[in-house]
Amino acid sequence: MNQFLTTLKNCVKDKDIRRKILIILFLFLVFRIFAHIPVSGVDIAQLKTLFAQNQLLGILNLTSG
Repeated sequence: MNQFLTTLKNCVKDKDIRRKILIILFLFLVFRIFAHIPVSGVDIAQLKTLFAQNQLLGILNLTSG
């Protein structure tokens, strides 16, 4: 555990690595925000029916959320 904290502390001190970590966190944030914006023209009821009828799409929906 001590080695992990030391490594984490060194990553925060390094300017280049800190910048890369912040960029990745920002991209995750942007992705999560856009994931909640509904797409116009998509019928949710028909989409649920399609996923329920097709086994492959059902497994994809189950694994990807």
